[in-house]
Amino acid sequence: MPSGQFGIVTFQISDSAQPDDVISLTIVGESYSDQDGNVVPPAGNSQNGSITVVDVTAILRVSPTELQFGNTFTGSTSSFEEITIENEGSDGVMLQVTSISLTGPFSLAGGGSCGAVPFSLEDSESCTQRVVFAPIADGPASGSLTVHSDADEVINATVDLSGEGIPPPVELVFGQSPDYGVAGGPLYAGVVVHVLDTNGDLFTSDNTTVVTMSFANDPSGVATLSGTTAVSVSNGVAIFSDLSIDQVGNGFELRASDQGGTLSSGDSDDFAVLPLDLFQDRFEQPD
Repeated sequence: MPSGQFGIVTFQISDSAQPDDVISLTIVGESYSDQDGNVVPPAGNSQNGSITVVDVTAILRVSPTELQFGNTFTGSTSSFEEITIENEGSDGVMLQVTSISLTGPFSLAGGGSCGAVPFSLEDSESCTQRVVFAPIADGPASGSLTVHSDADEVINATVDLSGEGIPPPVELVFGQSPDYGVAGGPLYAGVVVHVLDTNGDLFTSDNTTVVTMSFANDPSGVATLSGTTAVSVSNGVAIFSDLSIDQVGNGFELRASDQGGTLSSGDSDDFAVLPLDLFQDRFEQPD
């Protein structure tokens, strides 16, 4: 090879070579053809050198090591949590993720940056994978996610998964119905509505449902229900403190409904609304 030019030498290192092994090389010049096709004999010189074997690997890291989904309604699917899959290797070694396995009521969800399995990651590249929790029974649930790959070294490949299935709210019931009312005045004993779950227990986690109040039965046919007729639930309970009916009659019933339309409605016990003068006569104390 003429002075000032360079060439590329390729060779294969034996599988028996170990990191930090030093391999001696001797490069001997040979004849070559110039640009006119004339054979140029070797100059007779040779070059000696050595190379050191380095450990070039794909390194898998999956983080975090644990995902906690908290409470999720039984029979529904949680919002997603994300894991990160990373190739911490270097020197251009690709990492091939061949599969992702899960145990328990957990599954992969779309929307992460990893894409469909299998996929590859270049050195120092990472991507995200979304995971969801879908409990099929009430109570604590656990499982795991494992990333399978061709990594030469694995820092972490498994994520512990946990969550708890809780019975969902299903209905509204009256915890307290009016005993009676006074036309144009208050309903006595107050009105209290409870949110119950599938087990019939008070759903104390509910602080968002808005309960609306209306007539289930209006014996007068023309009555107006006044006061605050929409109340937000607090710890599963909605209290209506200022309802009023402007007509008299026997057999009034109220209906509690979920403004969002998710929960089934509930009706109160029937009660009477008295005229004001009759109420005053009935409860007037003698001198």
